[in-house]
Amino acid sequence: MIESCAILGHSPNHFYCGWNEESQTCNRIKQMITDNIISLINDGATQFNIVGDPGIGLWSAEILTDIQKTNSNIEINIMEPYQGYTSLWPKMLKERYENLYNTCQNVFYCSGYKTKTALLEAYFTIIDESDIVLVVCEDVSDYIDIVDSAICFAQHSGSPIILIHTDFFEIEKINP
Repeated sequence: MIESCAILGHSPNHFYCGWNEESQTCNRIKQMITDNIISLINDGATQFNIVGDPGIGLWSAEILTDIQKTNSNIEINIMEPYQGYTSLWPKMLKERYENLYNTCQNVFYCSGYKTKTALLEAYFTIIDESDIVLVVCEDVSDYIDIVDSAICFAQHSGSPIILIHTDFFEIEKINP
């Protein structure tokens, strides 16, 4: 039975819509995230673990906050890579993220200070503490980034993975 889910994904810089959250592409991505979260809830998931990043983490937490209004059984846990992680974010993103502190159940810190590996360690932690991993990614990438490393970690750990491919809007299941 699925009880907990890690949610992670590439930065919107990777997506065709970029940071344009009003675009049809972005709305479609968010709808696919919502549909998969609801499906996981219907399968028994109540705990959702995210890394507080300004892309998929933030979007997923906002989606979960909306769902939580009608389903009080949902627990949202945010794993920040280190204390002060959001200090250099643009004001708008920082305000959106700070609003989540009022609705999420727990905020954890992977490290008390910034390190080169803190973000990757935060992804590894939420993957280790979850029964399934929901990943939002674009396949076409010119380089391997931290999220790609986290996806590889999840695959090698045998975690069931649901991949939302943003470049062709399909779902792939790995290690079902």
